[in-house]
Amino acid sequence: MFRRKPTRIELKVEDLQEYEVMKKGIEQKNSGDQKIEATPVDADELEGAKLRISMINERLGYKPQPRVSN
Repeated sequence: MFRRKPTRIELKVEDLQEYEVMKKGIEQKNSGDQKIEATPVDADELEGAKLRISMINERLGYKPQPRVSN
């Protein structure tokens, strides 16, 4: 097996700006979620589990496709 030289990763100004924009968007989104979670709500545990799973899927970038039943 051949050994190749390590790939050099260069950080550009555009990359930093894009990162800051994404970070601010995520912080704003999370701050809205925290306000909702802080209020006492009588909800089923199932809904909470679905919300938790959807948040995990969003964080991972996973978009599940609905299954087609035959």
